[in-house]
Amino acid sequence: MKKYTRRDFVQTTASAGIGLGLARSYYPSGPGVAAEGKRIGIIGLDGSHATAFTSIINDPAASPEYKGYKVVAAYPKGSHDIESSVSRVPKYTEDMKKMGIKIVDSIEELLTKVDSLFMVTNDGRRHLEQSLIVFRAGKRMFIDKPMAASLKDVMDIFAAAKHYKVPVYSCSNARFSEMHQQVASGKIGKVIGADVHGPLPLKKHTRHFSGMAYIALRVFAL
Repeated sequence: MKKYTRRDFVQTTASAGIGLGLARSYYPSGPGVAAEGKRIGIIGLDGSHATAFTSIINDPAASPEYKGYKVVAAYPKGSHDIESSVSRVPKYTEDMKKMGIKIVDSIEELLTKVDSLFMVTNDGRRHLEQSLIVFRAGKRMFIDKPMAASLKDVMDIFAAAKHYKVPVYSCSNARFSEMHQQVASGKIGKVIGADVHGPLPLKKHTRHFSGMAYIALRVFAL
């Protein structure tokens, strides 16, 4: 089975979502020059996805089909009260600065500097309020998992995107893995059940796992 990497995810997400390209390596680099219309902003510097996506997209070795998109600016703040999220913001903010990314004080300021966005804020409870600011400005966006912390918020995000006529897209990197595609297509047989577990506990104030969790999945098929 083909090993699925974060680079594969960014490439597939780009084509399915906001039309971004994928660079060839993970090595950090400055944003270089991004033409207007190809400037990307990051919302939420409380996890490794912010720096990983940035280093992939901004790789100077990117070939022409990646169309010159660059991450140029970021707004750091995500969760107000998940300690494991809040405590990581300073480190990832500094990492982004080292890659030449402009750090701004608000989403509103970020929107003046970019054309499309990646929202990677770990706390799904903030995604609706942050999305509304982006949609009102007419900016397209990819929302990293979790899309939101409740079904109502997810529905409201899609409703707002439709109202403002702005493309929005969300998924996990597992969505495009070969294993999951085999399950979804029925290639392994009819799925009759699955065992899923992960090492992180639920937080008392939210319904979803906070932080990163490596999930083990065992699928039962006929």
